[in-house]
Amino acid sequence: MQLSEIYNATKILSVLPSCAEAICIKETESTNNIAKELAMQGASHCTVILADRQSAGRGRRGKSFFSPDGGIYLSLILRERENVPYTVCAASAVCRAIRSFDVNAKIKWVNDVYIEGKKVCGILCERVCDTQHGNAIIVGIGINHSVAEFPEDIKYVATSLPAHVPSRETVAITVINALLSELEDVSASKAYYAENMMLYGKKVRYQLNGEEHIGTVVGLGENEELLIKTNTETVALSSGIVTAV
Repeated sequence: MQLSEIYNATKILSVLPSCAEAICIKETESTNNIAKELAMQGASHCTVILADRQSAGRGRRGKSFFSPDGGIYLSLILRERENVPYTVCAASAVCRAIRSFDVNAKIKWVNDVYIEGKKVCGILCERVCDTQHGNAIIVGIGINHSVAEFPEDIKYVATSLPAHVPSRETVAITVINALLSELEDVSASKAYYAENMMLYGKKVRYQLNGEEHIGTVVGLGENEELLIKTNTETVALSSGIVTAV
């Protein structure tokens, strides 16, 4: 396994708890896959895997995630706690981190971060069940930092961080540090997520029970549902396509 050309493990460890490890490699199929294997072997809480590139990056619902050189690909192993909205915390962390570099990032419900209407980050949280070492949540984060070119099918909907943003290593450290902070105050993280959703306060169109409806996005529910206020009620949408009117 070749070591990363981008990340210095000692620097990554500087923002992690003392028991954690930082594994920085040049290339892998998926950092989430490595993280799941390590979690089953008893890897310490907050152990992080970083890769310069992925050959088979994954997104939600089995979709692929374009992962060439120029992106940030990291997975964090977290020993599971109850009532923690890991995807919400991760999206809030990425949004805060990117905004700290003077970039107007927004969260697209449920698990993406956008800049000027285009996707810059995808998040994939996966649960590992292990009776021996305890259950774990793998938080996978992929950020387009300086991707030179996108495939035809996503070139008009994806983007990279602006050129003034610091190195991949600096951004990765900032994101990890932000995520650990978000996990310390889940209520604040949920509030930040809701307030920084792309559709917050906007009128939207959505499908429910096979019918089209229109309402206004007013917040986030207890289980990461999108709260939409109509003329008669507030709907908690757990999945589906929502578009601005």
